[in-house]
Amino acid sequence: MKELYEYQKTLTKEKKKKLGIVYTPVNIVSFINEKCLERWHSSTPPRVIDFSSGTGVFLFDMASKISEKYQISLQEIYEKYIFANDIDNNATDIFTKFTGCKNVSNTDGLSVDISNYDIIVGNPPYVKIQYLDKNLQKSIRKHKWCEKGNTDLYIAMVERFFKSSKIFGLICPNSWIKSNTGAQMVSDFLEQKSVYHLINFRGKKVFLEGAYCSILLGDNEKSNSFVFSIDMGAKEEIKEYDKASSKDFFLYKKEINFINKINSKKHRLSEFCELKVGLATLSDSVYYLPDCRIINDKVISKGHSFEISATKRCYKAGRLSRYNKTVEDRIIYPYDGNKQILSDKKFKTKHPLAYNYLLKNKQALLNRDKKGCEKKVAAGTMEWFEYGRGQGMRLKDKKILISAIVTKKFFLEIDSGLFISGYCLQMKNNKDIGVVLRAIQSQDFLDWISLNGSPKSGGYFSINKKCVESFRFNKKIV
Repeated sequence: MKELYEYQKTLTKEKKKKLGIVYTPVNIVSFINEKCLERWHSSTPPRVIDFSSGTGVFLFDMASKISEKYQISLQEIYEKYIFANDIDNNATDIFTKFTGCKNVSNTDGLSVDISNYDIIVGNPPYVKIQYLDKNLQKSIRKHKWCEKGNTDLYIAMVERFFKSSKIFGLICPNSWIKSNTGAQMVSDFLEQKSVYHLINFRGKKVFLEGAYCSILLGDNEKSNSFVFSIDMGAKEEIKEYDKASSKDFFLYKKEINFINKINSKKHRLSEFCELKVGLATLSDSVYYLPDCRIINDKVISKGHSFEISATKRCYKAGRLSRYNKTVEDRIIYPYDGNKQILSDKKFKTKHPLAYNYLLKNKQALLNRDKKGCEKKVAAGTMEWFEYGRGQGMRLKDKKILISAIVTKKFFLEIDSGLFISGYCLQMKNNKDIGVVLRAIQSQDFLDWISLNGSPKSGGYFSINKKCVESFRFNKKIV
């Protein structure tokens, strides 16, 4: 079976991205095939198809399992019961050469007729709609789950599994569980009741590269409940469909109880602060000045000197762990005291060092926003050296910087300064910043983020405005 995995090593990153190729580990292939075969109770073997088969890792394993169960030769299995399809004919050629199976086609997986098969298995390709060609974009828009929004090819593929009335087993990204992209999929999951086992791997990387994943096992019978777990060997919990909702079908009962406990608390974080974004220069590598040395009225960074008056203290909220008393970052700031952009003449005259540095990067600055900045400069509505967007310019001085990914050091209270990347918590109406600091340092907050944020490598989670501001606490015990 090793030979079937060698092909992916020969592929360029461009081809992998275009075709959404991520090969499934052997243990997951075996698990899915075994579970599907357990649901087949006929005295004759099932006809099995993978309509995005690649080199056929699922089908090779399934053929072995069917042969062992029914005591039929592999040759007969490949002749009568195994069917492969993939748009990449190089991949299916490898499958045919390795197995002798000739039941192979090379067409778009969305158009394969699956009515004559008993079991469907696979790992559908992951390609966001904007990376598909125009014809395929139109094709997936015909699918109910993909009619709106920034959808993905795997969503359309999984819809075929769900609506096939067949036994099915698949692994796909778990982004459908919480995102707007997967809203219709979640709705049908809860209404159709055909999935009998859901595994949400959450932040565990089951592939060396690619997305965070989930496994769905289903058949053509409605179930009153389904088995839920967060790994193949993890604790399993029976969840009743009629008691599950789009907000909790992917959680253990203990976790649901925790969320209910938090939601019952008196104060919401949004009463005290708002989550705000920082500067959007659209070219941080040009404007941002890390590890500055201050010598008299000059700032030294990146091998260049700048007028200190042409810069402001600035933090990279995505890397808060780097800051201590000796580290100071700044940013070139071509604005006056009222946050109005300086004229070209005034900037050049007042801050010649900073001006000339930016001048050397002028073309890069004009190319920002897909050359949208160049068009604005030509129209006279923008200076070539001003930030790409105006966000983050008018925040209050005192704030709590907060990283987009909650790691060991994910927040920093500052009295003044600008920031790029990440977020900040800005107090409302002179609210006590100490209350917010104590709230976000609580174990409850970290547990809340782990259930409501998005998983990232290293066991961390990313945050968003909704999951932060919706956190609730009792002020007196924070």
